[in-house]
Amino acid sequence: MAELLIATWERLCNVPTHLAHSVDNMTLLNFIRLTAAVGAYLLLRPYLIKLSARQQEKQFEKIDAETTASMAKIQPNALRDSKGSAVEVQESESEAEADGAPQWGKKAKVRQRKVVKKIQEAIEEKGREDDEGNRYLDRFVDYEEGVDGW
Repeated sequence: MAELLIATWERLCNVPTHLAHSVDNMTLLNFIRLTAAVGAYLLLRPYLIKLSARQQEKQFEKIDAETTASMAKIQPNALRDSKGSAVEVQESESEAEADGAPQWGKKAKVRQRKVVKKIQEAIEEKGREDDEGNRYLDRFVDYEEGVDGW
């Protein structure tokens, strides 16, 4: 174990020396090769990223298609019915509209009316508070039009 640590330490100490010698020993041909490799990487990198993004998107679409296909096999009504047979739901004519807009149930309508009523009461309460504030101002402020530069 000690020998491994010593060998690792020696190699880490020699890294700056090796880097300096690798740059010193480079010829013009090596510099050109290095520049070409870095330039090609910088030019091709955006295209490689786009290509990998497209491949990943295709994989996600494939997975989504598989999951939706497996989900489509099981009907929600079949899960609710203990026998495993499909349960049919019939719509009455009074609930259906010609434009196909979704219908609210009675409880939802009552809940919505309560919310609207609370909002209206809050608005009226705020109006009453404003009226009370104006009433106090009228009582304590002596304001006559045209007097004292008003």
